[in-house]
Order: sequence, then C-alpha cells, then structure tokens
Amino acid sequence: MQGENAHTKVFPSWVWKLNERQAALFLSRLFACDGWATLRRGKSRLNREIGLTTVSLQLAEAFQRLLLRVGNEGGMRQRRTTWTHKGIGKRGTAWTIAIHDKVNGLRFCDRIGIWGKEATV
Repeated sequence: MQGENAHTKVFPSWVWKLNERQAALFLSRLFACDGWATLRRGKSRLNREIGLTTVSLQLAEAFQRLLLRVGNEGGMRQRRTTWTHKGIGKRGTAWTIAIHDKVNGLRFCDRIGIWGKEATV
C-alpha cells in the first residue's frame, strides 16, 4: 500500500498491470491482513460475510474495482466510525466492501481465498 496513513492509503500503480491470477493473489493477501470472513447461523438462514473496511475512500473504490476485475462483486457501504489516535478520540467515515451472497462468496473462495482464513471461507 502507498500513503502516509490509513486515510491516504491507495493501491500502488503496478497493481493495475497485474494479470488476473496475480490480482487475485494480491487481494488474497490484502484480505489476510485487513479483511474478515464470518459464517453465522441466523434464525432462518446462514449468514455469511467476506469483507474489508477502510477509512480511505480511494482504497475502498480501488478494492471494489479490482474485485470486479477478477470476477467478484462486493457491495460498498459507508458508515460513521470512531477511533483513538495518540490518546485522542476521533470521528470519521469508513467504507466497507462486503460479499454476502452465496454465489459471490463461493466465487471468492475459488478465485481469491483468504490466506490463513481458509477454514472460515
């Protein structure tokens, strides 16, 4: 990643030159560090989510674009968030890219995977 802090993180320019297999590997490692995969049984169905949250809108948009390039669709949502930096409470906006449906979830597992989280996905 490039950028001075979480708010200015962006993909390096070379990411857009990767072939599909390399782009999938890049996404896999990004998810391994900053993403999550959950599977919970709800009242009437199984709830699954594969996602990543960032405070960088540029990173979120690039992530969503690269997901599409390897054949996956992930929805983006915006939310208010709080955090502490050097003991000072902060407020801001975060963006989550998430996959909830079974088809894209299985496609994600097949094409990308999450290194170190295989048991969940």
